[in-house]
Amino acid sequence: MNAPHISIIIPVYNRESLVCETLDSILAQTFDDWECLVVDDHSTDDSIKVVQKYAEKDPRVKLLVRPDDRPKGACACRNFGFENSKGKLVYFFDSDDLISPQLLETLDRKMNENPQAEYGVFQLERFTEDRNSPYQTSRPFRVKNGPLFHQLVSTRTQITTQNAIWRRELLDKALIVDQLWNETLPCGQESDLYCRLIGIADEGTWLDFPIMVHIRAHPESIGGRFSKTPKLVELVFQYRASLYDFYTKIGKMTPELHTVLMWSLLRFQAICVVLRGNRTVSRKFFKEIYARNKWTPRDLTILFLSMTLLMMGPLFFVTTYVLGKMGVPIFKNIHIRDKKCRRSEPQCHPTC
Repeated sequence: MNAPHISIIIPVYNRESLVCETLDSILAQTFDDWECLVVDDHSTDDSIKVVQKYAEKDPRVKLLVRPDDRPKGACACRNFGFENSKGKLVYFFDSDDLISPQLLETLDRKMNENPQAEYGVFQLERFTEDRNSPYQTSRPFRVKNGPLFHQLVSTRTQITTQNAIWRRELLDKALIVDQLWNETLPCGQESDLYCRLIGIADEGTWLDFPIMVHIRAHPESIGGRFSKTPKLVELVFQYRASLYDFYTKIGKMTPELHTVLMWSLLRFQAICVVLRGNRTVSRKFFKEIYARNKWTPRDLTILFLSMTLLMMGPLFFVTTYVLGKMGVPIFKNIHIRDKKCRRSEPQCHPTC
């Protein structure tokens, strides 16, 4: 039997009420040369039974269970799923999201049109209850903003678990150096992996087609429970700092990329200050920025702004808090979210 062309890898944990819709959207694909590996993370509900029924109905759906000797979490499930996959193209997906019937066919055609590309990135949208009424779309690639690589690193173009497809050769190359998904990170695993992958890739491409990936936002999703909380901001900042060192190590650091990452570090320092006026965390951020400063005019500007945020952090926080109480929309939304975080600081569930 020939290997399937596309492998879809889905971790699942307690998703019996949602995984049916996800698998139905995969079975409805107009492209049929695929396999779907669903890796159960020892669910305590009937998720396994639900997936097993699909596997019995269609042999392209394969149910796996995370081995006991692997750490709990979506990352271990994805790694285990990849180890058991055979597709030339690999698509990581989540157990509560949906895809339009033409997605796999479109991805196959677009990647064939770009044989030199080791990965492809495309747009998605987010919805709450009705997929036909999305509330947000991901940030697309824009030619005027520079190379795709720089836009992905700076997050001008958004890359998440569900809007990137990878050639197996690139994933195999990354696997030689290290594991794919970092099984120790509580959040931001896709950013950690994907920015390492695009760093070692020779070339990637933006796949331009109508939106066909629909991401569900609900209270039990990581995005729903952990988005923009101070803990996540700090995690992302630490990851950005380590990413700078990674690109330096592999010889990908250029003056342009250095500037992109420095502004990115400043951005997350500013977010932390606005959210909580936290000078302790901001001081750590400043040290990271200072350590990587090249003393160019732009770097000196970033350093000056970073020092200003460090010294004026509490004042920034009080000002934005007052503006939020007065009803200024952007600051009101920030502090409504922050108030909820203060009442119950969320922890990431190990499975997305």
